[in-house]
Amino acid sequence: MANEAKWLLNELPKLRAEGILDETAASRLQSRYENTPKYREATYFLWMTSIIGTLLIASGAALFAHYNWGMLNPFLRLGIGGVPLALALCLGIVALIANSRALSECAALGNAVAAGVFYAIFQSVYHIDGAICDLALPILVASIPLIYVFNSSALAMLYSLGLFALIPSNLTYRMFLLLAVVPFILYHIKYNDPACVVTRYAALAVGIFGAVSFAGYYFPLYFFTLLVLFVFGGWEIYEKRTRHLANPWLLVPFGLFVALLAVAATCDKFYQLLGADQARNAAEFAEMRFTYWVATGGLLALLAVVFPRRRWDAKRVIPVILVLGMIYPLYHDFNAIWMRIFVTVFGILFAIALSLDGVRRRNSMLFNSGIVTFAVMVGCHFFNDSIHIYFRAGGLVLFGAAVIVANAVFAWRIHRAEKKSRAVETENKEASDK
Repeated sequence: MANEAKWLLNELPKLRAEGILDETAASRLQSRYENTPKYREATYFLWMTSIIGTLLIASGAALFAHYNWGMLNPFLRLGIGGVPLALALCLGIVALIANSRALSECAALGNAVAAGVFYAIFQSVYHIDGAICDLALPILVASIPLIYVFNSSALAMLYSLGLFALIPSNLTYRMFLLLAVVPFILYHIKYNDPACVVTRYAALAVGIFGAVSFAGYYFPLYFFTLLVLFVFGGWEIYEKRTRHLANPWLLVPFGLFVALLAVAATCDKFYQLLGADQARNAAEFAEMRFTYWVATGGLLALLAVVFPRRRWDAKRVIPVILVLGMIYPLYHDFNAIWMRIFVTVFGILFAIALSLDGVRRRNSMLFNSGIVTFAVMVGCHFFNDSIHIYFRAGGLVLFGAAVIVANAVFAWRIHRAEKKSRAVETENKEASDK
């Protein structure tokens, strides 16, 4: 907001000189926005110095406690560990009463950190050994109510990253903790509130954690569905002219989607299923299959809810057909070569649809996305050892040259169209002046 206010104040003299604003309106706007940047800068400076001072106080107290730690009895150690938790609880009460967003974020983070410190001291006092997942599990469980009570997007982001510490733990625990934060993320993304940018990053982290956790049973269907959802959402955000840093769903998921298409078009082992004989026991196999279908079924249901509300164009229909086609390898009798042909054909059709839509809209991002997808889908087959090296090298060179030429021709067409439209506007303006 401060940057926009500064820009507006700089533009006021030009608007006044051009007669767009009169003196009264310009003076009102100047009095409205001239103190905003200074106030914002003072507020940020106050928060920064408060955080630095708090860290210095906490560091001094921790150093003193550490030096005398061995002389303290267990109950006194637990009491010292409970002091940050008590202070964080008091801050939480103040935040709820004041109904302040900044205080609520600080209270949520403070309570989570204080709970982690107390649990770590509890483990140390009672000599409870365990892996990193054993320490992370109770802290993440304690963070779930804090996220919802304080409506904290910052804690939701840290929670999403902390889920990766649970990789060695039980699969059911992982699924429960993953699903616990999903309603919060979906709510903020749906209503597009100020926390939506942070929750977009949190959603990406949760999705990748699910891909890592549930990849054991059958990887392609889950990952394809997840990436298609993110790519669809990234397109919607991009069309609203959102900044790239506020749109993490566009580049990374699209790149992963194209890479997954290339692997699915060339690798037979990509479609292998985890059988009961590969699990340690029948119970583990049943648990893995159940959790996989809960996660994948949720993604498919979300895709079914989101997709009909979008425009039914080719670049959206083709990825959905690809997702549905990934269900076929779940049957025991299938030939992987047909899946590779299916993915190659539809991947090329997807690339053509992207490029044509980019030409129609004069959008270089869509056009180049289609060109890159087409080059990857065709070029990945030239790494096959059964093709002679001369043909492989020549094909890659030709495709590289074609990508450069296609992009240059597209840029030239856009420049010519813009030049023509400017000429028409100039002629119309001259005609109206006469």
